[in-house]
Amino acid sequence: MTHIQKLNINSFRGIQNLKLENLANINILLGKNNSGKTSILEAISVLEYPSEIGNYIKATSKRDTFGSSKLSYYSSFINTFNKNNDNQEMKIDINALIKNKKIDFRIFGEEVEVLEDPHYVTTAFEGILKFNNKDKKISIDENTKALKINPKDSFKTTNIVHISSFDYMLKDLTNNVIKSGNKEELINIIRVFDKDIIGLEMIGEKEKIVTYIQNQYKGLMPLSTYGDGLRKVLLMASAVVQAKDGVLLIDEVETGIHYSALVEIFRWFIKVCKKFNVQVFMTSHSIEVVDAIIESIDDSDSLKESLRVITLKKNENSDIKVRILDGFEVYKSREEYNLELR
Repeated sequence: MTHIQKLNINSFRGIQNLKLENLANINILLGKNNSGKTSILEAISVLEYPSEIGNYIKATSKRDTFGSSKLSYYSSFINTFNKNNDNQEMKIDINALIKNKKIDFRIFGEEVEVLEDPHYVTTAFEGILKFNNKDKKISIDENTKALKINPKDSFKTTNIVHISSFDYMLKDLTNNVIKSGNKEELINIIRVFDKDIIGLEMIGEKEKIVTYIQNQYKGLMPLSTYGDGLRKVLLMASAVVQAKDGVLLIDEVETGIHYSALVEIFRWFIKVCKKFNVQVFMTSHSIEVVDAIIESIDDSDSLKESLRVITLKKNENSDIKVRILDGFEVYKSREEYNLELR
């Protein structure tokens, strides 16, 4: 099922007046660096709980929390406003059609100076979060350390899971897949990397769960002894399970995976996404990813219905131009003209 049918980003980060329509189950965002790919994933992630400012900060600060130069919540928030806005107006404006429901999300307001004591002035944002004509006052300043997310009392559009380009180095969610009853399926796919793999075990060590791979000749080996590709696939599988009946966002999908394994991995990935009713938006720099996905889909009808390749390109005015092709159009273009899609 195509859970997100339309997405309009009128003002968010460096994006203005961008429209994505006729979306499919598998959507690949192609483009050079700084063309807006990751920003589109963030804009989608914001819409999971559109009435929660905590969810907005969580979704948009993900890129700012890796490494030693971690930004404050306030800096991450301020950076989401469009710097190209000619009116100098501070606003976020995103709307979508999700599971046949119109979602309208906006933030607007201004930065103000706050006198905390006679010798110290700090900066704050005072404004309104507007979701489907319901207004909520928001205030964030440089001292904001925590923001509540209250899923039980908040409207949820659909399940949305976001994998960043570096999550495979930081997270191990394999246990989620095993608990869901998909252990054997996961073992079959990781055998792409090593035919001698026969099992997968979760073992408790020093108050944490560690993933071990069962090799028929070497015995149990910790996941850390294998390469990035295996860790990435385990994370993708876990994320599909978490995103059941919803949307999965993957930034730089090819990171950590050797090109020789792409076709087999995507053949598995598309199958398991269909099984769990998951719509996917993935970013890539690589035309090999597109070719691998086309090869992994069985027939022309499936290509036409289930795949969209969305090419993003910035012009000299920093406006982002969009071209959307269905999978069969991409296949014909690549076959007949070796068309460059990036």
